[in-house]
Amino acid sequence: MTDSGAPFSRIFQSEDARSHSISVHEVANVQERQQTAKLLDVLAVDLLEFSADLSPAGEGVFDVTGSVSARLVQTCVITLEPISVELENAINARFVPDQALQYDDTEELNLDVRDLEPLGDGSMDLGQLAYEHLVIAVDPYPKRADSAFDESQYGGSEEQGEDHPFSALRQLKER
Repeated sequence: MTDSGAPFSRIFQSEDARSHSISVHEVANVQERQQTAKLLDVLAVDLLEFSADLSPAGEGVFDVTGSVSARLVQTCVITLEPISVELENAINARFVPDQALQYDDTEELNLDVRDLEPLGDGSMDLGQLAYEHLVIAVDPYPKRADSAFDESQYGGSEEQGEDHPFSALRQLKER
């Protein structure tokens, strides 16, 4: 395996799964979790792991199914307190030869339910794939379950006086 520059890189060669399926389970080390936390702009990544089945699906085509799991520490957007968040996201992708990704606008586009990934030089970075699926699952505005935003403190309540910019519209509505 070589490093792809991804924060959580696990590269597998297509020869490893050319004739039979392989199952993988990978867990990020401390350095990878710290780098991932920095890229995700979260306080910490306490756990990052993925499990996947890599199986041949034709000449030079490989299917990947599995899931990525993580335990993050994020900042609550309401209370600004750290909160622990557990995430899990399904992975369903297909690695295809580069030429299969080229689209000719005269052909009908076949939209597969899987994400299509380039096979490139025959290597598949399943760690990068897992990281991409983790990014999709992260809530950009995390809230503690017991926190609530009180709009009245910030001028967002409808129970305001005549000095509210939309009070004239309310008067029209009442007519």
